[in-house]
Amino acid sequence: MLFYLEQGSRAVVEAEHLAAPALSQLYYRVFLNLFSFVIIAFLSNQLTGRLKKAGEAIREREDSIEDLQVLNENIVQSVTSGLITTDLAGRITSANISSEKILKITRREIMQTTLDRLFPLHQVKDYLSRVSTNVSDDVFSRFEGSRLAPIGEEMILGMTLSLLRNNRGEPVGVLCTFQDLTQMKTLEGEMRRREQLAMVGELAAGIAHEIRNPLASMSGSIQVLASELELKEDSRQLMEIILKETDRLNNLIGNFLMYAKPRPLACKPLRLKELLEESLTLLQNSDRLPRGVCIETDLDSDTQLHVDAMAIRQVFWNLVINAIEAMPDGGRLKIACTRMSQEHVQASDAGTSMVRISISDTGGGIDPCIKEKLFFPFHTTKEGGSGLGLAIVHQIIKQHDGWVDAVSVPGDGSVFHLYLPESTPALMHQEV
Repeated sequence: MLFYLEQGSRAVVEAEHLAAPALSQLYYRVFLNLFSFVIIAFLSNQLTGRLKKAGEAIREREDSIEDLQVLNENIVQSVTSGLITTDLAGRITSANISSEKILKITRREIMQTTLDRLFPLHQVKDYLSRVSTNVSDDVFSRFEGSRLAPIGEEMILGMTLSLLRNNRGEPVGVLCTFQDLTQMKTLEGEMRRREQLAMVGELAAGIAHEIRNPLASMSGSIQVLASELELKEDSRQLMEIILKETDRLNNLIGNFLMYAKPRPLACKPLRLKELLEESLTLLQNSDRLPRGVCIETDLDSDTQLHVDAMAIRQVFWNLVINAIEAMPDGGRLKIACTRMSQEHVQASDAGTSMVRISISDTGGGIDPCIKEKLFFPFHTTKEGGSGLGLAIVHQIIKQHDGWVDAVSVPGDGSVFHLYLPESTPALMHQEV
């Protein structure tokens, strides 16, 4: 019995000795697993944070790329020039809004064709041929060409063709930009015509000036001969006709020189009433005022104009004579002055107050068919008229930053309105 107890106790001791290392290993393994879990959790947290930051960065870059794409698209669609892209074969891949507006066709129609069909120009075909044979060279072409619009009008286009490359620098197509130069070319042609007319005008003015000198000599010589020679009545009448036509020719040359080579203005504040009274006094003391014509004035004695005195007297004279000639059987000539309203001042672009001077007659009025050409040079319906009187009026008023118009009812007279800058205190101070 004692033997079995000893054996049992020895077994328990041995079991205790064997269980101690196993328990220690268990603790070690549990600790190692817990530590591994902590490390894994820490690394997972770090990786999650980095992935989150990377995702946010990617989203920011995506947003930036999207914003850049939208901005690029807005820029392409907002440029006033037409912009078309094609592939290397010339097939159109994109077109902006300005392309539709310039070519006057829809984007769908543009996308359904090729560049050489859209612009049937030899420069376009040559360029596409060069691109297809040697795409490595940076070929560039700029030229002007014409194209018929759908409504049948001819358009003049300024075009630029260049290679379109991707982000790796590889050629992927052609970039075509173009502008409508039709209006600009029209203006250039108009400017060239005006320059030619100006040169012709200078030449004509020089010739007219040279003609005037011998004309005066001829007139003087004829007057001397007429006074010294005893001529028959027929011969004297011929000399009077020569003198009369010489004076008329001299007046015509004078008016032409005034229109072709207007002198510089010397504007200063002047009283309107004094200017008009001088012209009317000159008229009443001449033989140009027929009987039966009554002159009325409605002028403010304080109204001042910022004008050139000699030029404005010429304007008044031309318009008054024109009104009198419209009333061969007599009538009423009225001259009135009115300060303009603020609406007219804003429309004048003169930067100052304006005065309207109205010269009216009770003649037969103006034919509506000729009213549009009323201020054209050499346009007249009067026998023996030069057609320069109203043209000179229009030119002088325009030089004064004013304007002139005519209101007429056939059979009920005419009214010519002159709009001229008033002499404001600011303008008077500038003159001082």
